[in-house]
Amino acid sequence: MRFLFAAFLFLVSVAGFSFLAKTLYQGAIEAEFEEMAKTSFEEAGLNGVVARFNHHDVSLTGYVDSEEARAKILAVLQEAVPLARISEGEAESLPIRPTLPPSLRVSRAPASQEVLVEGVMGSDGEANRDLLVRRLRALDGVEKVSDQIALDPRQLPLEKSAELATLAAEVLRESDEARIQFGEAGLQVSGQVSNTGRRDSILDLAARVEPEKLEVSLELLEPELPPSPSEFSLTRNRFGIVVSGRVPSLDSKENLVRILEDSGTNVRVTDRIEIDQTLVPATWEGDAESLIAVLLTVFQGEMTAEFQPEQIRLTGTAETEESYQELLSALKKLKTETSAPEILADVTVLEDQVKPAPEAARAPELLITFQPNLMILTGFLPDISFLKRLEENLESRKEGYAIQNELTEAPSTASAGWLPQLGEFLEEAALRTESGVFRFSEEGLAMEGMTREIADKQILQNVAVNSVPSGFSIENQLSHEDEAFPEPELLPEDRDKLSEELKKYPIYFAKNSDLISTEEREKLKEVVTLLEEAGFPVELKVTGFADNIGNAEYNRQLSLRRAKSVVEALDSAGVSKERITEESKGEDVTSVSRSDRWKSRRVEISLVPITEEEAP
Repeated sequence: MRFLFAAFLFLVSVAGFSFLAKTLYQGAIEAEFEEMAKTSFEEAGLNGVVARFNHHDVSLTGYVDSEEARAKILAVLQEAVPLARISEGEAESLPIRPTLPPSLRVSRAPASQEVLVEGVMGSDGEANRDLLVRRLRALDGVEKVSDQIALDPRQLPLEKSAELATLAAEVLRESDEARIQFGEAGLQVSGQVSNTGRRDSILDLAARVEPEKLEVSLELLEPELPPSPSEFSLTRNRFGIVVSGRVPSLDSKENLVRILEDSGTNVRVTDRIEIDQTLVPATWEGDAESLIAVLLTVFQGEMTAEFQPEQIRLTGTAETEESYQELLSALKKLKTETSAPEILADVTVLEDQVKPAPEAARAPELLITFQPNLMILTGFLPDISFLKRLEENLESRKEGYAIQNELTEAPSTASAGWLPQLGEFLEEAALRTESGVFRFSEEGLAMEGMTREIADKQILQNVAVNSVPSGFSIENQLSHEDEAFPEPELLPEDRDKLSEELKKYPIYFAKNSDLISTEEREKLKEVVTLLEEAGFPVELKVTGFADNIGNAEYNRQLSLRRAKSVVEALDSAGVSKERITEESKGEDVTSVSRSDRWKSRRVEISLVPITEEEAP
């Protein structure tokens, strides 16, 4: 028994010793292999790679700097540890460490519709590349985006890719030639912008990219002003006819001189017309022959006619009123798509052919003057028999009320539909009017004065409607002392002047934007100053415009947002938004050059028309 136990102990000891010896020996060999591999990797410049051994099998961890480094690993390891066994694909699984900065260049040649995108991004840059290309393809005037961006795992990530894509799109919106380059040397931007507000916006976007160094070269494009039309002046005196002014061509000049020489006046024509090829023909040039003939016929003796883009000045003596009015009618037809020239005339008429009709043939007309407890009637009526009944009714309804009759009863060649109900109307007017003047004429009924009660104005309006024929105009200017005093209004000439001044301040916007730039806010300050100098409150209309490129509903909403931005800015400056009406309009730019389309991205400020003549 003791022998068996001793034998068992002997066997266990031998097995344990063998296992321990094997384990320690194998661990020492693996550690030696790993140290040999590490030394060889460091000598070969593969510092990021670590080899782990299990017997002779090798597993790799860490990173490499290039594809070439992956291939180099196997050769270095085989030379350092010939017994090493590496499974297929072990080296290829090591990631490449990014160490190089990304580079990107976006450019467009002059007047080209193709944008070139080139450079190198990291292996994670595919989404950034797609974002940039989509942004550029969405721009007007860009038909092709040539994508030449390479992906390289050695490149570092592009941190501000969204900001860079936005910057490139904004620069290319209006630039016929542009370049945006980003890389190790920083960010360089060059191109053109339409105004200082756009330039400031692009500078802000460039700063958001956070480059190490920023270089921006943006050319400010001056807006093209529309060409001026020609000007012409004709003066006739005792020495002959003198013509002066500026016209766009020699043909225009020779045509005007020929018309005067062929007019049959047999007077000397002195030509002082200059040729300016920067001008365009004015609206009057197409009718020059007929206009000059009428001018020379209507005016007698010395006269002057000056044709300027926005004004026509006439000085002289016309033979008859009829011929003078015909001339004015011809001149009023000379208008452009947006405006008609102002006619300033200092003309004396020798003979007025418009003579008053004989008194017996005058159309019925009536003037009623109301004073406290007194009605005064003057005018011409074919029948005044209604007065007796009117006096009786007033005496019964208001004690002490008197009627002063200064009417002339005379036959009339014209009928007046208001005569049959005149007595009933005057009865109500006498009871409800404290003071004032009413006038019946062929044109209509005009009522002005103070009523006894606030409600009397509307009551008399209703009575008048039921007393006059259909279509007869009623002008009701009655008021009561307890009513709010009406706000004063600008004189017509002051309204015209203010309206013309407001046309000088359109507010322009960047494409797809409703933000007001610093430069355009200066214009709004000028508008506020004009309104303050006018001295009276006015109703304004703010019209937002957008072009017809793209989705119509989006453009309509954009033009409304632009109008609202201007309204809010005016309201902040003290012009109450309660007096402002917003509207939107589209503008067809399909036949307009791309460099001129910025003009459609605007807001116009104008006066709300109060007459049909003011309405566009």
